[in-house]
Amino acid sequence: MVLRFVTFATACLLCAATSVFAHARLTISDPADGATLRASPPAISLTFSEGLEPAFCHVTLAAASGEPVDLDREKVGGDGSTILSASIPKSLVPGRYMVKWNVLSTDGHKTSGTSKFTVAP
Repeated sequence: MVLRFVTFATACLLCAATSVFAHARLTISDPADGATLRASPPAISLTFSEGLEPAFCHVTLAAASGEPVDLDREKVGGDGSTILSASIPKSLVPGRYMVKWNVLSTDGHKTSGTSKFTVAP
């Protein structure tokens, strides 16, 4: 009886762990989270652990003051459609910036997060 319970409990834990890891995780951000750059980056690129649904993925950029920064050519691409990117059409002035992203992976899970970087003078 104890062996059956342990087997059942282990199976439940494995199933729960599988669903937790099914969400698209951010694996690489460019600029990197916490980076200090000497010049304005030309684009934002976010690489995820799973394929993304392009119509339901979005990235924004804001200055430390909360003022939004215009982005251009937002797209999902890359090998397996795992990269969300957007161009930064105008040079960023020195300061701190926050990238916010919301994605829907091809398996239907929504994920969101933030990344910060600084442009130094």
